[in-house]
Amino acid sequence: MTLRAIETHAIDFVNPVFQSGMNITVRSQEGWKDRIRLGDSLRITLPDREITVPVIGAIHCALADIPEGLLALEHDPAARTISGLQSVLENIYQRPVPLADAVTVLIFVVT
Repeated sequence: MTLRAIETHAIDFVNPVFQSGMNITVRSQEGWKDRIRLGDSLRITLPDREITVPVIGAIHCALADIPEGLLALEHDPAARTISGLQSVLENIYQRPVPLADAVTVLIFVVT
């Protein structure tokens, strides 16, 4: 068995507002499902600095199936409900995002 090295992934945010502690971001791109692993890090560029945060979990599910408890941790306050998140994703991706669409929820910690 070959072990994969821990990786740092650059990630962009339209609204880079974060809570101290656990945060989530929801990605509609299929690529995150196979790319991210527990223990990897996200490199986030903010207007005044760059931060690297650990990924502590990832969930792949339908948009409609994201648990409310996780949505409460969404970094963007406008996306803390399914309908709000759907609207935010549609604005970002400039296309309809049906509730049945597969998404990847990245769980990370900001200190």
